[in-house]
Amino acid sequence: MRALTFQQMKPTRGIHHTVRENDSGAVARIDIDRNLCIGAGNCCGIAPDLFYLDGEGKAILANNDFGDGSRVLEAAWSCPTDAISVYSKNGNRIYPPPERRSYLNI
Repeated sequence: MRALTFQQMKPTRGIHHTVRENDSGAVARIDIDRNLCIGAGNCCGIAPDLFYLDGEGKAILANNDFGDGSRVLEAAWSCPTDAISVYSKNGNRIYPPPERRSYLNI
């Protein structure tokens, strides 16, 4: 098993992502676009052990234990702005589907 990687870039002119990777299970990577996140907290309600809102009211991942990925996908699906992107081990975007265009970034 590869070591956990964690990257949290400070917001500077543009997209602010939180990325965590995990080699176990179907979900390998989760990105949170902090420019799209409005702090609705749906992800926190569905998976409170995986997501929380930081001091700016933006979603952050609490840990990298995604399990089978079903709650991660449900949390991503519940995001009203599609700020949560979920990727498989081979790098394919699972959610939102590649053909889907968010109303915020058309």
